Amino acid sequence: MSRVVRIQTNFSSGEIDPLLRARVDLAQYYNALQTAENVVVQPQGGVKRRDGLKYITELPAAANPQSGVRLIPFEFSATDSYMFALVNQRIYIFRDKALITNINGSGNDYLAVSAVTSAMLEKIRHAQSADTMILVHEDLTPLSIVRGANNSSWTVSAITFTNAPVHAFSFSTSNPSATLTPSGTSGAITLTAGSGVFSSGNVNQYINVTSNYGRVRIIEFVSSTVVKGFCEIGLFDTAEIASGGWELEAGYEAAWSGSRGYPVSITFHEGRLYFAGSKSLPTTFWGSVVTNFFDFELGEGLDDQSISATITTASLNEIVDIFSGRDLQIFTTGGEFYIPQSVGEPITPSNLSVKVATRNGAKPGVPVAGLDSGTIFVQRQGKSLNELLFTDAELAYTTAALSLLSGHLLKTPTDMAIRRATSTEESDRLFIVNGEDGSVSVFSLNRAQQVIAPSSFTTDGNFKAVCIDVDDAYAIVNRTVGAFATATVTISNYSNLANGDKVNLIGGDATSHDFTVGSSAGGGTWVAETSNNQTATNLAAQINANAKFSASASGAVVTITQVIGGLASETVVTLTDAGSAGMTKTNFVNGTRSAYFVETLDPTLHTDSAVYSASSSATGAAAHLEGESLDVIVDGNVQADKTVQTGVVTFDRSSTSNYEIGLPFAVSIVTMPVEPRLQSGSIKGFKKRILEVNAEVFETQAMTVNGQLVAFRQFGEDVLDSAVSKFTGVKKIGPLLGFTEEGTITVSQTVPLDLNLLALDYKLSVGI
Repeated sequence: MSRVVRIQTNFSSGEIDPLLRARVDLAQYYNALQTAENVVVQPQGGVKRRDGLKYITELPAAANPQSGVRLIPFEFSATDSYMFALVNQRIYIFRDKALITNINGSGNDYLAVSAVTSAMLEKIRHAQSADTMILVHEDLTPLSIVRGANNSSWTVSAITFTNAPVHAFSFSTSNPSATLTPSGTSGAITLTAGSGVFSSGNVNQYINVTSNYGRVRIIEFVSSTVVKGFCEIGLFDTAEIASGGWELEAGYEAAWSGSRGYPVSITFHEGRLYFAGSKSLPTTFWGSVVTNFFDFELGEGLDDQSISATITTASLNEIVDIFSGRDLQIFTTGGEFYIPQSVGEPITPSNLSVKVATRNGAKPGVPVAGLDSGTIFVQRQGKSLNELLFTDAELAYTTAALSLLSGHLLKTPTDMAIRRATSTEESDRLFIVNGEDGSVSVFSLNRAQQVIAPSSFTTDGNFKAVCIDVDDAYAIVNRTVGAFATATVTISNYSNLANGDKVNLIGGDATSHDFTVGSSAGGGTWVAETSNNQTATNLAAQINANAKFSASASGAVVTITQVIGGLASETVVTLTDAGSAGMTKTNFVNGTRSAYFVETLDPTLHTDSAVYSASSSATGAAAHLEGESLDVIVDGNVQADKTVQTGVVTFDRSSTSNYEIGLPFAVSIVTMPVEPRLQSGSIKGFKKRILEVNAEVFETQAMTVNGQLVAFRQFGEDVLDSAVSKFTGVKKIGPLLGFTEEGTITVSQTVPLDLNLLALDYKLSVGI
C-alpha cells in the first residue's frame, strides 16, 4: 500500500466525454471533470455555481406555447434593446427583463401576428436593420416588424418588394412572326408588334433581342399588339426589330410564392439584403440592389444591381442558413460554402462565384452563430459542434470540432445562442438547448487561451429556447407546477332536486360552505329549473361568488376550483337530502399544469424561476409556483422546503432587508478517475481511498465533499440568524473512509449559496 499526493489546479477542460475515461495520455485529462452540472468554468480555471433564473412572466396557455416557442433579440440602439418571444400567432415583447403591456393600445400584452404559426417557429430565421426586423420561413411571406415611436408601438406587415425575383420554372422560347418597335432604349418603354402576338400571360416574361442587343421584362399587357416593359438590358436604338430578330421567353414567374415557397434564411451583407433557399429553389440565393433592400431586379449586371446564383454540386445541398461573416457564408445539409472576396472588393454580379469551404453539413432548425472570426454550427446529425474558420496560413476554410472531447453533451440540439464576455472574470459562453432531455450545454470559450470548457445546466423542467439580449441571457422553460385543487358536481336528474338540497364544500382551511336549492336566487342558493344548462350555470355562479372558490359550468357538469391552500385529503364535497339521487360528486384533487415561463439568468440569484424583493416581510408571493417546494433566502439565510399555498410562501423568520424565493437546483462537480502518473506505472485496477482533501475556494458559503458537509459558519463569530460569511482560502476535509475503484472526488451543493472551487489537493492511498 502506498500514499500519493495529487493536485488539480484548474478545471479548464470542463466536462469531457465518458469515452475518454481511459485517455490518461491526454493533457486535457488532468484538467477535466467527468461531471460539471450547474456550474460554469471560469477563465482563470475554477468552477463556479451558475446564476439563478429570474422569473419574468408566464406565457398564457391560450398562446399554445407547448406547440413551439422561439426567442429573437431586437437591438434598437446602444441603450434600447428588446427580446421577442414567439408563440403561435403572437409575439410577446420584453425590455429590461419586463413584459411590455398594452401593445399598440390594444389592451393585449402581445403583438398579434396571425401569419406566424407554431409549425414555423423551429425553422424561422431573422435579420435586423435599424428599426426593422425581418422574419422568413419557407411557408411565410417575409414579414417586417417595425418599432414605432415608443416601446409599446409596433407594426407588422408583409414585405412589398419593389421588384421581386423571378424564375423560369418551365422555360420555353418562341419566335413570333412579327416586327417589334420599342418606344425607348432604357427604363420603362412600350413595345408595339406588327401583328397580334401578345397575351395577358406574357406579364413577367421576357423579350430577348437576338439580332442586336437588349432584354426587356414585360410588366403590363395592353393589347395583343402592345405591351409595356422594363429594360433590364438596354436596347441600341428604337428602330423596328425585324421578324425573327427577337424571341419571347416564357415560363417566368415569381421565385417566391405560396406554391413555390418563400426564402428559408436571411442576412444583411455589405449593403445588400440576402435571401436564401426555398421549397422549389433549395440551392439558390438572392442579393438585393445595393442599399435598396427590397429590389431584386437583375438589370444589366452592373456592380450595384441585384444578384442571383445557384449552388451547383454533384449532390443536392439544401440551404439551411446564410451568414455574414468574413465572407458571405452559406450553410447547407451537405456542406459549407462561401462567396470569396478580394480585400476591399465587394460582391458584384460579374465577380460572384460560389466555393466549397468544408463538407460537414448543418442541422436544420438550429441557427448558426458568429464568434470573432469564426462561425459556429451544429453538424447535420446533431452529434458535433463545429466552427468554420478561415486560416491565413492555408488561405482556406477549415472546420474545428469544438465538441471533440464532449460530444456526449449534445443531445438533439434545438437552439443555440452566444453571450460575449463582459469582463475578465468570465468567458464567452455558448448555450445549446438539448431537445432530448431539456438541459442546456454551456461551452465556456476563451480563444486567446485556446480553452473550450463545457458544462451543463439543468433545472426543475425543460429548457425550450435561449437567446441573448446584449448582456442578458433569456430562456423559456417548460415546468410542471402545482395547480389548485379541483372537484366536480354533475347534475344528472333535475326531477329529484328539491328546495333544501345542498352541495357542501369543505375547504382546505376546514371551513364549510353550503350551496342550496331554493325558490329564488341569492344568498348561496341556486334555482332548480328545467334547463340543465341553466341549473348548472346557476350553481356555478353561486360558487364563483364565494371568495374561496371559483367554478365554471359545461352542460350539467360544474367544475370547482379551490383557491385557498390545502391538500386534497383535507378537501371534500358532500351532497345532502334528496338531491343526492340526482347529483354525483368528485372530491377535490390537487393537480399539475404544464407552464411555460420566460426567465433570465441573474448573477444575484441562487434559485430558479425566482422572485426577489428588497423589503422586509413575513411572506413572499410566488403564485406561478403554486404547490411547489421552494428554497427561501431571507437576509442571506436559507429556509428550505417551503410550500407555496394560495400563491404565498410564509417565512420561518421575517426578512429585514431582502428575500429570494425560487426552485432549488443541485450542483455536482466530479473529478476524473485519479491517475497520478507514477514511475511504477498506472494505478488502474487498484483500490483507492481518498484520505484527505484540501479544497481551495473563493468567496464560498457551502459545499459537500464526498458526502462530508464542509463547515463554513464559525461559531462564536457568526450569529446564527446572520448570513453565512463568504470564505476564501483552503478548506481541509477528512479523514474520509472507504476504498473505491476510481478514487474520484465529488463536490456537491444543495443549498442556494455561493460556490467557487479553484483547486483540489488530496492525499490518496493505493492498495492492491
